[in-house]
Parts: sequence; C-alpha cells; structure tokens
Amino acid sequence: MPRISGRDAIKQAVKEYGGSGVNFFSLKNDGDRATVRFMHKDDKDLDLFVVHKVEVDGKQQYVECLQNEDCPLCKAGNQPSLKVFFTLYDVTKDELEIWDRGPGIIDQMLGFIDKYGYLNNRNYEIVRHGKTGDTKTTYQLFPEDKTDAVDKSGKPLGDRPDVYGKVVKNLTMEEMEKLSEDSTSATERKDRATSAKKGPGF
Repeated sequence: MPRISGRDAIKQAVKEYGGSGVNFFSLKNDGDRATVRFMHKDDKDLDLFVVHKVEVDGKQQYVECLQNEDCPLCKAGNQPSLKVFFTLYDVTKDELEIWDRGPGIIDQMLGFIDKYGYLNNRNYEIVRHGKTGDTKTTYQLFPEDKTDAVDKSGKPLGDRPDVYGKVVKNLTMEEMEKLSEDSTSATERKDRATSAKKGPGF
C-alpha cells in the first residue's frame, strides 16, 4: 500500500480501514443482558493493546500508542490506556461484535480460563449493573454449560476478524502527528466557540 500523506488522505484512510467489519457490543441500561460466545481460547489468545482514543470526523477511533517519549499523541496530552478487545458472537443478535474493556475485567476472564479451560467452549450471559453514564457500572458474567461453538443455524462459528490494523490502527509517526495537529485544532475551535457563547468575563 502506498504511503498515505496529507490530512484529508489520512482521515479518509482511517474511515476506510478503521472499520472492523463488525459492530461494538454494548448493554446500555441497568439490568440489560445478552448471551454471547467469546471467540478467544486462552490468555495467549486475547487482544490487549495500549491505545489512544481519537476523534475523526466525530467518530471515536483507537490508535496504537508508540509507548515511547516520541509518541505524538502522548506529547499532545492524549493519555494512552490499556484496552482488551474481546471478539464475541452475540447469540441474541446472531452476529459478531467487539467488546472493548479496561484492564479491570482481565482477572475475571483469566479466572474463567483457569476454571473452565478455553474461554470459547461455552456461552456466557452478561448482565449490566449500572445506569447509562454511571462510571461505576459493572458487568456480571454467568458461564453456561459447555457446548459446541455454533450459530443459530447450527453452523460452526468461523475465525474472528483481526482487531489489529482495523479496530486498533497502527499509524506511522507522520500520520499520528497529523492526527494530533487536527485534534488540537478541533479542540481550539470548540474552546473559541464556547468562549464566544459565554461572552466576555468568563
């Protein structure tokens, strides 16, 4: 693939190649639940990345952090975070989805692996505890009996999509600098617009 340069070209590439081909899994309200099948085997098969969350054309995107002092997004004040990206088959919706979680869930998932073997050898019911916007929201997982990994029609579930390069984008230093500049400009425009609405003295 030829080198991508220029802000517009970079933003277009993020939109075209940033999609995972699947939706993101979410439970929006307190008490919502869904039955899922994780598409991961064990601790060596999990997708963990240190990422930055950036906004491109109003859409949130994940960019892999360079994890060094030269990372343009770190230098711009965009703090990185550790994320685990679970690919799961949502039995309720009959489709593949991505569930992005922080490191707090990792010990729980490793506990399931230790107790039951492969994570993908059974369905799990996930229940949300917490209202929309509640930062203390937790998710309770209930493992079901061991069953074959099949969809609603009885067909075996295929391979999971590649998170790296799609959901988590791997950009060059130059591309990250362009995104950082664009993000900074957008923040400055929002600040000016907010100040103008408030008027003098604020």
